[in-house]
Amino acid sequence: MKKVDVIVAACEELGISYENNALWFEILIDQAIATFNTATKFDIFVKALEVNDKRAMLPNNFAKLRKITSGACSTGCAQGCYFEGVDYMIQGRYIIFSSCLDILDGSNITIDYMGLALDEHGEVFIPEKWERMLVAYLCWKYSRKHHQDYPAYIIQDYKREFANQKASNG
Repeated sequence: MKKVDVIVAACEELGISYENNALWFEILIDQAIATFNTATKFDIFVKALEVNDKRAMLPNNFAKLRKITSGACSTGCAQGCYFEGVDYMIQGRYIIFSSCLDILDGSNITIDYMGLALDEHGEVFIPEKWERMLVAYLCWKYSRKHHQDYPAYIIQDYKREFANQKASNG
């Protein structure tokens, strides 16, 4: 199952436009997946990334960073020795390095990360049993944002369904 399938299902559930919500819903799916604390749902990947303007775009299947296994600093840090919160932070689809580090544009880093499987076209593969959980998450976040259009019990039902599905899939 692909992210687009989950987004379409959530839009149908809410009776809203796919075009107006797809980008936000994709970000919400990534956020929901990143909250999983289990390693059994993810594969381990190693990938080289190019750093420009002290940031590098993370792979589309990225869920959690395990470590940076090689460095891009010319000075200021030991090769491959980076500390989250001090040397870098993950923000959205990017890893952003501290301005204190001397990282040259075009440098490469290698990350070791946990992520979802990819299909034959390089698209993220979401397990089918996650569909109900992710749809509930999208519906909860959307209805909470547009609370004037949804009764409180509907918002709470989506939240409860997400929590129950996450617990059973987790």
